[in-house]
Amino acid sequence: MDALTETLEVRTQAEPMFGRERDMTVNSAGGWVFPVNDRTRLDRFLMLGTEGGTYYTRQKQLTADNAEAVRRCVNNDGTATVARIVEVSSSGSAPKNDQALFALAMCASYGKTETRDKALRRLPDVARTGAHILMFTRFTHAMGGLRKAAKKAIGDWYRQEGAAYQVVKYRQRNGWAHRDVLRLTHPKPDDDAQDALFGWAVDPGVDSPNLPPVVHDWKTLQACKSDKEAAALVASRPALTHEMVPSEVKGPLTWAALCDRGMPIGALVRNLPTLTRHGLLKPLADRTARTAAAIRSGKRLRKGRVHPMSMLIASIVYRQGKSVRGSGEWETTAEISEALEAGFHAAFPPAPDIPGRLYVAVDVSSSMGWGRLMGMPAFTPAQAAAGMAVCLTRRAERSVCYGFADEMRDLSFNRGMSLSEAEKLVREMNFGATDCAVPMIHAAEQKIPVDCFVVLTDNETWCGKVHPAEALAAYRKQMGIPSRLVVAAFASNGFTIADPNDAGMLDVVGFDSSVPALVERFAGGSSA
Repeated sequence: MDALTETLEVRTQAEPMFGRERDMTVNSAGGWVFPVNDRTRLDRFLMLGTEGGTYYTRQKQLTADNAEAVRRCVNNDGTATVARIVEVSSSGSAPKNDQALFALAMCASYGKTETRDKALRRLPDVARTGAHILMFTRFTHAMGGLRKAAKKAIGDWYRQEGAAYQVVKYRQRNGWAHRDVLRLTHPKPDDDAQDALFGWAVDPGVDSPNLPPVVHDWKTLQACKSDKEAAALVASRPALTHEMVPSEVKGPLTWAALCDRGMPIGALVRNLPTLTRHGLLKPLADRTARTAAAIRSGKRLRKGRVHPMSMLIASIVYRQGKSVRGSGEWETTAEISEALEAGFHAAFPPAPDIPGRLYVAVDVSSSMGWGRLMGMPAFTPAQAAAGMAVCLTRRAERSVCYGFADEMRDLSFNRGMSLSEAEKLVREMNFGATDCAVPMIHAAEQKIPVDCFVVLTDNETWCGKVHPAEALAAYRKQMGIPSRLVVAAFASNGFTIADPNDAGMLDVVGFDSSVPALVERFAGGSSA
């Protein structure tokens, strides 16, 4: 430590760096770090969310803090905020769409006239399903009610092509049903079919020969008395989905019909445990091979906006052979487990290999082993970081990977390491306080030549004797290498260890599906 920092006037992380008092802030653990700007906070909120809170901050407070940051973005540059929300939602950069709907509702409710108009024009780009429009309406209604323009935009959503399918597929969400939305917005139907659909959505007892075919099919499905009867109907009606099948008749025959007919890729991934439990994905079976091929297809995963982290969660849950929320159990099929791992890597957008010498450091301190990302009780920031570390290690030309808290642990990640091995290593290694300067100090002490450090952390560093930015500066001087630093955030707080005045440091959101591409460009010398 002394050899590394002897040319620097340093303070511990319990104090701000000399001369940077106005640039720094105190994080939730009491350490001094850099505050992120509202645009970065917006990105973190859109991609990470606030569900479950963090080790240091309760969910309610974290949500309120993020909402205030989003509102400042809306007030300062509302049109750019809408554009960013649409970009993140449409590109599949985030594993869940809830935060994008919430932020768009804020734009439509609190923005200036130009912002509100743009938000409502882009509503179909973000609210793509019936569940989405119900959630958007719920959020907007809670933010002071629906203005006339919002009522028209939501009503127009119900008049677009494909609305009947969405109304039938997603009947209700979070206490809101389509009848509630239609009663608030009163959309004017374009034809008899829309008129009949709106009437049926408000009162399912209404019958009309003008109802769209999917409604007639749904009504026939509700009258099915057995799994066999439901399966026959599902096999002959492509518009019928598993959400539409009554639970009391949704058995193995119906699931087989759904699977063999072809399920949307997201639904297929989510229901792999159910298909396995019903004995439909047996080893070496043709259906198993077809299913494995589907979930290995990067093109299909990206087209279906299946996020890599959703694949990581699916892999973790499937491997453990039991539900994290219910009592369901299944005997895993190796071919499906292997396909899920391949699908995790395939779900990232294509990018060249990361150039140079990469040092990946995974924060395995106590705060990273707590919480539930994406609402999953078994999914911690450390597990998510381990998945991203595996991806980066595999894509790097040359790399090492370590875990750290207040000291270093060799994770021994390599290009061939599986997700299950990496996740188990990180889960069992969770320990200690947080010092995000340790990776740079370790690399200097061991004289490891590094072109780019990637630190995957929640930025709640506090116990170090030197700040991470100072440790990087000292490492550069000692090794004579203009090393860069990418900080991948795994909590939607307002902090970062990346010095905003240093062009050789970059802050990214750990869940962003474009992280490997961003690291590739930054490590190669690009500014972003």
